[in-house]
Amino acid sequence: MNTAIWDELDLFSNRDLLSRAFLSRHGSVLTEKKARQISASLTQGRQYFIASDTVGSIAKPLLAYYGVLSVCRAIILFRGKFTQEESLNGSHGLETKRWAATLGGNLGNIRELEIAVQREGTFLELLEATANVERIKRPTHDFMLKGGVAPVAPAGLPPGLKLSVGDVLGRFPELSEIYKKVFQQHGQTYSGWIGGESGDIPHELITMGVTGLLPHHSAEDFGKLFNIPANGDDHGVIKVMRDNQSLQARIRIGDNLKGVKLMPPLVKSLVDTGFETGPSEYLVWPIEGKFYPPTLARLFLLSYSLGMLGRYFPSVWMSGVTNEKDTAAFPLLTRAVALIQHGFPIAALKEFTEP
Repeated sequence: MNTAIWDELDLFSNRDLLSRAFLSRHGSVLTEKKARQISASLTQGRQYFIASDTVGSIAKPLLAYYGVLSVCRAIILFRGKFTQEESLNGSHGLETKRWAATLGGNLGNIRELEIAVQREGTFLELLEATANVERIKRPTHDFMLKGGVAPVAPAGLPPGLKLSVGDVLGRFPELSEIYKKVFQQHGQTYSGWIGGESGDIPHELITMGVTGLLPHHSAEDFGKLFNIPANGDDHGVIKVMRDNQSLQARIRIGDNLKGVKLMPPLVKSLVDTGFETGPSEYLVWPIEGKFYPPTLARLFLLSYSLGMLGRYFPSVWMSGVTNEKDTAAFPLLTRAVALIQHGFPIAALKEFTEP
């Protein structure tokens, strides 16, 4: 459990400190009722996480999910100026589809488990409250953005979206190496970087490079991520350059940073040690080619997946604990639970401290 970050999150359980943060964000006074609601959800979430850290492995994923759920409700209340606890939807916003038939009593088909996004529920409320934006601070060149945090483009949720547990597990850079070992194929995260090139304003250039995309995605696939019209424009992709296993796209920044806003978001790793090491920023390939769930939303999806597996199929989870047949994925699942316990409070804290 990430005690140091939880101590920072706990500051927002304090009425006075929470009220200051709410006033700074919304320009209005936080009511005593709403302060109590936010504080209670945060406190409940930490207690669930403490419990998940101390119980046996079979109950751990479910308690971790309950902790994620409680803290996300606190985030929704805090970021929603007029949102009240009684107005929150009681459903998860996600639904498992035919898991019993797919599992067949073991973990061999774990990647094929299907999740459907519902029309309402906590997951949808979370995306709306956080604007579905990846919140990372990235120092930039002066000509790119004075004061220097580059904007990151949000992306909407496709209606009727269905995804698999494999879609979720394969979209965490912290799990990429063990994912590859378990499933013997690459996941959907790739090392990335952003750089700038000076020029006459407003025609500066910015370059995004991603390594490891080939042969999994083509240069054409990469170019499509930039949401540029087929006929291009002054802010469009100038050239996609192929360099061994890396692809680079150069686009114009232009007036009002339009070019930067067209770029797909890069994410930062939640861990520095104890998991896979490597570059600090990554491109997480969008689901269905267009939906970029930010880190907080991906952690919600991950914790839901593992929590529901532990809740409704404890014997299948136990088969991994006892090292039975068809449990090659279990080390990945336990690593994923540890990532939730360590990384979720980091992502959650940003929703209270950053714009």
